[in-house]
Amino acid sequence: MGGVFSLAFAWIITDKTFNFFAEGDSYSYAYNYYYLSILDGRTNVPIKSIGLEGDCLQDGTAFMYYGVGPAFLRSVFHPFVDLSQTTVARFVVWFLVVASGLIAQSTYFYCLQQSQIRNGALLNASLWLGAIAIWLASPMLMLTVSASIYHEPIAFAFLFMTAFIWISIRLIHQSSSPARLCICAGLCAALALHGRPHVAISLYMATILFLAWAIKNDLRKPKHEAPNNKFGRL
Repeated sequence: MGGVFSLAFAWIITDKTFNFFAEGDSYSYAYNYYYLSILDGRTNVPIKSIGLEGDCLQDGTAFMYYGVGPAFLRSVFHPFVDLSQTTVARFVVWFLVVASGLIAQSTYFYCLQQSQIRNGALLNASLWLGAIAIWLASPMLMLTVSASIYHEPIAFAFLFMTAFIWISIRLIHQSSSPARLCICAGLCAALALHGRPHVAISLYMATILFLAWAIKNDLRKPKHEAPNNKFGRL
């Protein structure tokens, strides 16, 4: 199912050509220039690459106010293509969306495995309907409509939100150390911050709740019982 939707999304985002590196509009180069500027020790980009979507100065430079995360993904392409001449926005958006979909689908399948559903027909129906809902009734389909500059940071943050959910469900179900859960959750929130800050805020709030839950569990243990996680030793 994931492979089918991955191909379908590739067909959509490349305008039915499957050419991820075809010429795009000027905005599709914005993150390319952002990455190249960072390599030069700067954070400004040429005004032609961002236009009115940045903070523009009279000297022809501009500063982007979008998350920097997608810019660093250009490091994968930098050794192979001239980023000042080749846009990679389509591939970046497609990759982030497909990775998010596969993580979300894996999370859903894992939850079904842990459920009490034993009826084969009901289980198969749940698998198919759930997979279709994940790929079509989510931001992923909308994000692949185009490789807009707006879509890259959203897709970047969405990837780490789905990873946050995947990690949380597995660690909670496996009764893993709360410290490990909080660290993994905090890392996902920190990475999402470089895509969409408001998404990161929600993940940080969830991390704080995990931390409070861990501390509460430690406080409820008998004093003579040695804590089994790092919070009890703080």
